[in-house]
Amino acid sequence: FQQGSQAAVEGTCKWLFKNESFRSWVSQDRNSLLWITGVPGSGKTVLASFLVDSIRKDAIQSQSPAIVSSLFFDFRHSLKRERGSAKGILLRALLYQLLDNDPSILSSFPGPCDRALRFERPEDLDHNYYQRCLNRALSAATNTSTVFIVIDALDECDTDIQNDLLACIKPIVS
Repeated sequence: FQQGSQAAVEGTCKWLFKNESFRSWVSQDRNSLLWITGVPGSGKTVLASFLVDSIRKDAIQSQSPAIVSSLFFDFRHSLKRERGSAKGILLRALLYQLLDNDPSILSSFPGPCDRALRFERPEDLDHNYYQRCLNRALSAATNTSTVFIVIDALDECDTDIQNDLLACIKPIVS
């Protein structure tokens, strides 16, 4: 995130706010997905970092409750081949950020949720458990806040991993 944020030149990415698809997406009252694509090296990470910063600043200035969870994958390494690792990292990172932004969400869990936040090896993760926790946390969060989730580099991973990660996201935007 910081690499992308630091790489932005003043005025870079402002075109996004004028883009009709973006404006339609950001003004919707329901959960939805905005997928930004481009060739490698075209600035998607910089754009995603800019988007995270902009949403956070806008929420502070407008004093509107907003939660931004973001994940910046780097598929140049072993994650390119490890489906379970990528899925576990996505679910746990988004859940952790939601709970970190609004600890009151924990009250929506009938039992302790600390298992979801323990740092276990990715291959030991029960993805269904994390998916249920994330869905419950999102449901609680959207009662009081607008939730934005920004995920970078999905288009750079293997198709199988991409499909797994999209399957994790699908319940969120449905």
